[in-house]
Amino acid sequence: MSLECVLVEYKESDRAFHLIFVEEILKPKLTEELALKIGVDLFNGWVKEKIQEIEYELSN
Repeated sequence: MSLECVLVEYKESDRAFHLIFVEEILKPKLTEELALKIGVDLFNGWVKEKIQEIEYELSN
């Protein structure tokens, strides 16, 4: 098995390299269930944000 070396980050202030050794690269799989969960999570976050905006406007 060959390892791929990937440079992830270089910080000028620390003068440090951060390396990650990747054994296997997996292709992403978007199932219908995962797509639904992502959509629901995004929608819930949007609704919470809108509620906070309305609460702020009502408090002023």
